[in-house]
Amino acid sequence: MDSEENAKSRTVPQSNQKRRLKEKYRRKIRKKYETLKLLKRASSNRSTLLKRHPGIGKRIEEIVRDSGVGADKWRSSGSLTWERKKVGQKITFQRLRQQLQEEYSEHISHGALVQLCVPRNSRHSSKTRYKSVANIVSKRARKGFDIKLNADEKWSNSLYKSLNILQKKDNSNATYINRDDAAGFRLDTLATSSKFRSITIRGEEDLATRTDFTNKEQNVLQVSSYFCTGSETSDDCYAGIVKCNKIDPKNAGQHFCDLQMLRSKPEFKSVFFSSEDKDKEIDFIRVDGGGDENPAHNETRFMWTKWHTDREKLATIVTTRYSGGSFLNEVEHLNGQLSRSANNLFIPSTLCGNTRDQSGEVDQDTVVANQNAARDVYIERVDKTRFKDGEIHLFKCASGPDVSEIQEQRNGLTKYLKSSNAAKRKLKETSPDELERFQYMDKILTIMDNHTVQGNKYVFRLVCCFKQDCPHPVCQSRPGDDPSSILWYPGGPSIMFFPWPVPDPDRQPEHCTTCQPSCSGHFMHLNQLVENDITADPSTYLASEQLAKVFEERRRVSDSLDDAVPDEETQVLLSTRYCISKKMVSHTMNHLCQVAKNRKRGAEKAAATRAARRNDAHE
Repeated sequence: MDSEENAKSRTVPQSNQKRRLKEKYRRKIRKKYETLKLLKRASSNRSTLLKRHPGIGKRIEEIVRDSGVGADKWRSSGSLTWERKKVGQKITFQRLRQQLQEEYSEHISHGALVQLCVPRNSRHSSKTRYKSVANIVSKRARKGFDIKLNADEKWSNSLYKSLNILQKKDNSNATYINRDDAAGFRLDTLATSSKFRSITIRGEEDLATRTDFTNKEQNVLQVSSYFCTGSETSDDCYAGIVKCNKIDPKNAGQHFCDLQMLRSKPEFKSVFFSSEDKDKEIDFIRVDGGGDENPAHNETRFMWTKWHTDREKLATIVTTRYSGGSFLNEVEHLNGQLSRSANNLFIPSTLCGNTRDQSGEVDQDTVVANQNAARDVYIERVDKTRFKDGEIHLFKCASGPDVSEIQEQRNGLTKYLKSSNAAKRKLKETSPDELERFQYMDKILTIMDNHTVQGNKYVFRLVCCFKQDCPHPVCQSRPGDDPSSILWYPGGPSIMFFPWPVPDPDRQPEHCTTCQPSCSGHFMHLNQLVENDITADPSTYLASEQLAKVFEERRRVSDSLDDAVPDEETQVLLSTRYCISKKMVSHTMNHLCQVAKNRKRGAEKAAATRAARRNDAHE
């Protein structure tokens, strides 16, 4: 019985045998056709096209490059910004084919043109049909926020790595503030996100219709975030100053008044006052590189010196990161939390009525009332949002007679700061009514000159000089003291020491074992700088300034701007000296060369325009 069942299981059904025979027959026929090449794909004329026009690949790249109008072309170093030439239509394969047909006076198929370019998918079998003589590919534009190149990136990160240790050790006698402006909250719009949702009743979800977005005027609420970082002895504090774009100014004077207002708030008493209810004697301020808070600007320096004088500070240090590195600041986390809290929030800009009267003119009183009402709604909704282990406290920006006086005097202040000594004397003679204000400005400027120590475009430092003739209150009360007695923190190094980055000779590319083969050198750690008491010049190893000097020196002795760009060997030496990659050196030098060319071209165009106008005037 068992043997008969096994024999039946080994027997193949007749239908399966027929199927296998048919498959075998099809394979034979297919192999025969492949041998005779009867089913070969018809090839395009790209090979003969390349033989007739061997330079067509370079020509295609030139046409595509000249037709581009992306963000790179419109920057300060771009060609469109200076030449203002006609941009033309967007380039497509159809328009590219038509232009090539006109230039070469022959028919070019669409497939032949596409196969001259780079294959879109290098893993697909169709890539064998592409010649790749033109480095062209069809792709959408990218938002490259994370590829903003800056030669000072490594230098700045090394500096902040040391400052994080010095400034966050103990703030029992120091105020640490990191401020930045968050993204504006626009009225009459609704921001939503799939990651941050709102709890609502099912079937009664909030709905914004087209009629809610009818106001064409831009009304924005801007929040200035203050991240008051704690240390090993205190906790963090968070604040936001809400401003209206059509009411409140955004400048160094307004930031000064906002800081004074925060100082008076009980929630931030531990930030500005010591345990003895006295003003803390040292300030560590970290800001963004914007025009209203950059420590390299005269108005910003004046206002920080005024704060340094009014609050009787021993030292005030204001720092900013390199351009493109503000995302590394801690306050950016606070900005993100504010944006998340305002998610799904809709605030109309006409809470107090229409802003236009019957004649169609804008009623400024209604605009002010609407924005103030919208700000109240925003604060009520977002105030006391949880962040880390604390809450974000929102306030209206500072206002009052003192704030108005500072804003009214701002134009005169900026003019006075830019004036020469002779121009300042003339202002005093022609405006005797404002002599007292000019004398106060001179007092602040004198303190700035006496207290400013080594700095550059990223660092502004004020340290008491303790000179008898200095008008600063602390210097007058403690004449003859040694500035070196001021410490970063109790038991720490002197405030006169500053951790300027210095290359580490033991971790140069030839000695580095951690990041080979792409190593470009490293800077010293803070403990090495403190133990060896190394204090370098602020700009000695600042790559952006040093590379600019090298380019200018080569430019003076070169016949053309292209010759001012160093060769490969020199670029390697510069990369090792300033601890940056060779690619960064090449990018910076080419950028400087392009900017010089654009300025030269712009000067020639302006001279030609002036000559043409003179000729028209004579005629």
